[in-house]
Amino acid sequence: MRWTNPGLVWDQFYLTPDLYYGQSLPPAEIERLAALLEQARREAGLPPAVEAQVQHGSAVHLFNAAQADVPVGIALTALEHDLVDPSVGWDGGRIVWRGRLKPGERLDIAGTGRVRVTAADGAARDAGGNLEGAAPTLAAGRSDVFHFWHAGPQRDARFKAALRYGPDGEPQPDGAKQNIHARRLAWVRDPYLVFQPITGLTNQRGLFADAHVVHQHLGRVPECRAVRADALPADVDDPVWRDIPAVELVRGREGGGGAYERNGFPADRRTRVQFVHARQGLAVRILADGAPVDREKLILRLNDKALEFAVTAKPVAGPAVRQLKIDPAGWRGLAIVAWSELGLAEDAVPAEMSAQILRERGADRYLWSPPLGTAWGEKKQGPGKLLLASRSR
Repeated sequence: MRWTNPGLVWDQFYLTPDLYYGQSLPPAEIERLAALLEQARREAGLPPAVEAQVQHGSAVHLFNAAQADVPVGIALTALEHDLVDPSVGWDGGRIVWRGRLKPGERLDIAGTGRVRVTAADGAARDAGGNLEGAAPTLAAGRSDVFHFWHAGPQRDARFKAALRYGPDGEPQPDGAKQNIHARRLAWVRDPYLVFQPITGLTNQRGLFADAHVVHQHLGRVPECRAVRADALPADVDDPVWRDIPAVELVRGREGGGGAYERNGFPADRRTRVQFVHARQGLAVRILADGAPVDREKLILRLNDKALEFAVTAKPVAGPAVRQLKIDPAGWRGLAIVAWSELGLAEDAVPAEMSAQILRERGADRYLWSPPLGTAWGEKKQGPGKLLLASRSR
C-alpha cells in the first residue's frame, strides 16, 4: 500500500478544536489513520521504532497494531547539554532516571527493565539502581503518547530519543538498504507522530500526539468534589485528607499561544489539590512536586474571586494562608478560605461554583482546566466546577 498524506493535516493550524478534533477528526478517525500509517510502516520494511530530536515537553505517538501487548524500550542521548533526571510519562505511568547524562552519553531502558548507560567512547555500565518506575508496555491494538521531560536548567536543550515498540525478534533493516519508498515514508511519518513544544508552523505537527491529548479533555469540563465536614482540618497532614479526592494540574496557561500551553499536556511536576468545606468556609490542601523557587505561587480562582497562595519559607500571614511545609522534593500547603472572601454567606453556599487552579513556578505554568482554544485566543473550555457535597463525613 502507499500512504497518501491528507491535505487536511497540513492545514491544521487554521482549524479550531471543534473541527480539528471533534467533528472532522474524532478519536476513532485518528486511530484509523494511525493504524494505516503503522500498516504502511510494516509493508515498507521500517523497524518498529521512532527516533527524533526532542526537548523538555516533547511527545511521541505510538500505535501497536499487534494482537499482543509489546514492551517499549527507551533510549535517551544527551547532545550539547547535560541531561538531568530525564523522565518519560504516558497514560497512567511514568519513569524517572535519577542522574546526569553528559553530552554523548546514552541511557538505554530496555522493555525487559534492564538499564544501561553508554559513554561516548562505547564503555557501558549498569544503571538500574537510578530508575524509578517500570518500563512501559503498549497494549494490543491501542495507541499511547510518550512525553519527555528533564530537570536541567536548559529547558529547550535538544536531546535524542528513540522508542522501540515491537517484539525483539522483528528485524530492523539497515538504513542504507531501505528503498526510496521506505525512506520517503519515514520522512512523512514523523510530522504525524512527533510533537514539539514550540511556536510556529513546526508546532502544528504531531497531529496524532496532539489529538490523543486533546481527546482526553475536549467536551469534558473537569469537576472536583469538596467533601463536607463538621469542622475544617487544622493541619496539612491531618488524617482526614487521606480519603479526599484530588484534582491534578496539567501543563499550560490560560492565555497560552502554542498547543502545548492550551491542550492539556501532562505536567512534568505533579500538583494535586483537595477541598474540604464546613460551616466556617473552605479548606484547600496543595501537594506540589519540586522545591519552591523564587516568587512561586498557586492561584485559586473560586466563584470569580482570585486568591493567591505565596510559596515561601515564611509565608505572609493572611486569611488565605494557614500552613506551609517544605522539603527537598516539594511542598505541602493548607489554605483556609472564609465564605465571605468568596462573596458568599454561610447559609447560602451554592451546590457548585466555577473553579480554576493555577501554579506559577518560574517560567513553568500549570493549570487545572485547559482552555483548548486556538492560537489566536479563542477558548473552547472555561474553568472547571467545584461540587460542594451536602453530607458531612
